[in-house]
Amino acid sequence: MEASGTQGQRGSALLLVVFMILLFTMLGIAIIGATVGGAQRSATREKDVQSLHLAEMALNEAAARVAAYFEGREDIDLDTLPDDLAAIKAQINAGKERSSDLGREAWGRIESFEPDGGEDGQPIGGVKTKDFTIKVTAKANVDGVVRTLAQDIVVNTYPEFLKYAFGSEEEVYLNGAPYFLGNVYAGGKLWIQNHAEYVYRSNAGREATAFPTVAADSYLYLQDENSVRVCKDAARCNSAAGDYETVPVKQTNVDALQTIIGLPLDRFQFRSRKKFVSMNVAESFKDKLAEAIGAPKPTSGDSIGGLLGQFPTSRIMPTTKPVLSEDPNKDPTDEQIAAFEEEMRRYSLLNGEALTESVLFPGNLLIDGGEFQKILYSESAKASRPQNGNFYKSNWLVVGGDLTIDNSYAGSDHPMEIRGNMLVTGNVWIKGEVKMDATIIALGGATIEDATIYPLDGRELLLISKGKVLINRVDAFNPIGAPFGQDAAPAAAPAILNAFFYTDDEAELYGVGSAFWIKGGFFAKKSIRVNAVLGNTAEGAEDLIFDVKNDFPLDRGFETSEPTRLQSRFIVAYNDKIYQDQYVGLPRVDQINITVGKKRFADALSEGTSP
Repeated sequence: MEASGTQGQRGSALLLVVFMILLFTMLGIAIIGATVGGAQRSATREKDVQSLHLAEMALNEAAARVAAYFEGREDIDLDTLPDDLAAIKAQINAGKERSSDLGREAWGRIESFEPDGGEDGQPIGGVKTKDFTIKVTAKANVDGVVRTLAQDIVVNTYPEFLKYAFGSEEEVYLNGAPYFLGNVYAGGKLWIQNHAEYVYRSNAGREATAFPTVAADSYLYLQDENSVRVCKDAARCNSAAGDYETVPVKQTNVDALQTIIGLPLDRFQFRSRKKFVSMNVAESFKDKLAEAIGAPKPTSGDSIGGLLGQFPTSRIMPTTKPVLSEDPNKDPTDEQIAAFEEEMRRYSLLNGEALTESVLFPGNLLIDGGEFQKILYSESAKASRPQNGNFYKSNWLVVGGDLTIDNSYAGSDHPMEIRGNMLVTGNVWIKGEVKMDATIIALGGATIEDATIYPLDGRELLLISKGKVLINRVDAFNPIGAPFGQDAAPAAAPAILNAFFYTDDEAELYGVGSAFWIKGGFFAKKSIRVNAVLGNTAEGAEDLIFDVKNDFPLDRGFETSEPTRLQSRFIVAYNDKIYQDQYVGLPRVDQINITVGKKRFADALSEGTSP
């Protein structure tokens, strides 16, 4: 019995040993399997990371090629930009980066570009824009592990000055209390003081007032964090740069900056002047002159005089009233009568029905309600820019001399209406009350004298001048009886200029004696200087008399109340409709602005996320 029991125990022990061996074998196999699987997953993950990295490199290369294509170009032709983008697309799509010995390949492709859309690919205001969104994808394959990334590159060809209420590509000097309701750009340093300078009866003066203010919902664009210079000592602010203190744009100075300019820190932005999209006035003038003639786009060798010589005779206006016959004792022939009637037709274009085609006035033109009474294109003719074969055609009044629009004569009791696109080889003067829907490009300077510029049918004036823009005596010494933007009787508030002004030169503007209010913008290629005070100004025997009825701290900007800031004698409120209203006359730019969007996964399982 004992032997039998011992054998049973031995049998049980054997089964237990066999079971343990089997269990440990299974655990060993599981561990080995997990180790091998982990190694495989690690290898796959490594390949996934490598493919992702290669796809990113391919996107970077595509963006670099887009930028390199336009590098060094002095002029960007907006009309042929689609051809440029097509060339870039062919260039990028033709190449692949491969390393087959490692089992890797990567390439980027431009899938499409969407012309005439904003940064979201949609038209702005229902009107064609000058943005092109290039959609790029990049695919990388590392031993069968494939990743795909996508990115949008926005090529922006706006004349950049139209994006700002006020500014300059160079230095900006804000003396006193101007108020800006819109973005401001300073390509050089921004010089700020709380005193306005002026000249009265040949005597220079200075008046303590508030600091300038930018509306809190706007942005101030600077070169870098050390671009802001501030002077609070009136005795020293008119001399060297050493009189100004640098106020760095950083968190430790947030209170000082907001006190000075009225903006929170997140409203200060940095934008390099090298990336600024400048315009070329002279070349733009030639482009539009060719469109007015109906000729192909001019080359660098074409002169303005040569282009003017191509103007069809049937569209050249007589500068004086035609005469049927020089000899009253001799009856005119049928040919003379026909020629006279044709000349009278052209002569009457600025007095008769709305203009519908380009015309040339070969001399100085005075529109004052006398011999010539109006410039009035039809709305459709002004906004028309059809493609004519390989070039475009648009309608312009071309003035081969100076243009004066003067509604200040005695008996003028209503605004003069002006609608059209105008090219002026000389200077421009605008006087009195006018309603304007116009783009004017002038090779000379421009003077706005005792003028009120109203919108015409909801649209405004865009005045681009190669020379200086001078604004004289806009409501000089007129009391400010209501804040800017509020409905008031004309006598209670200064006249408003519904216009956007650009000068290729420098600019100096005063809101001290005159009250200078703009709905649109003002931008200078060279330095710009503004002097402004708050409230009312009157003439004194020896000096100006300043009267600000609202209490405000002279050394503060941001804490000055909104109603008080809106009684500044220099206010610019940005008009964001300027592009869509005047797009036919927009000028040629010197370069383009390329904005590279965020990279995002384009794989089926991860679309819409970012790497």
